Amino acid sequence: VLTPALSIFYTQAGLSAPDGRCKPFSAHADGIGRGEGVAVLVLRRLADAVDAGLPIYAVIEGGAVNSDGRSNGITAPNRWAQKQVVLHACRDAGVAPEQIDFVEAHGTGTVLGDMIEVKALGDVHGRRSGRDEPCAIGSIKGNIGHTEGAAGIAGLLKAALSLHHGILPPS
Repeated sequence: VLTPALSIFYTQAGLSAPDGRCKPFSAHADGIGRGEGVAVLVLRRLADAVDAGLPIYAVIEGGAVNSDGRSNGITAPNRWAQKQVVLHACRDAGVAPEQIDFVEAHGTGTVLGDMIEVKALGDVHGRRSGRDEPCAIGSIKGNIGHTEGAAGIAGLLKAALSLHHGILPPS
């Protein structure tokens, strides 16, 4: 964040939170707050990590990627594309959506983007999916801001540490 150019753009586009804080999935959401971050994640095959006696914070059972498909722009993700990638990740991991208790989401704190993301996640993990208990949702951006290029890895590290410690920090 060495140049103000992107911050100026976000402000002019109405994407920046006036107080500089991301408030993902909140009634008080009013834009993103930029953050800075860098992280390293070391992935090992489970058997190799066990054989080496390494600490294991989490096991990634599966995953999925896709493009966002057609949308109305960067702040308006495609709900249906998001729903499909979540369903694909569940299938790849061999996990039913109703078995998932927590989703670490993108959640930038923009009203439109968060609403679309929540609706996509609700389609997959909501009460209509046959679950008995609600599925918690969070976003690391509420804690450290939107770290842009490091945002995905920050969310993955939050999820892994939450599993390891058995607690979800509030967003």
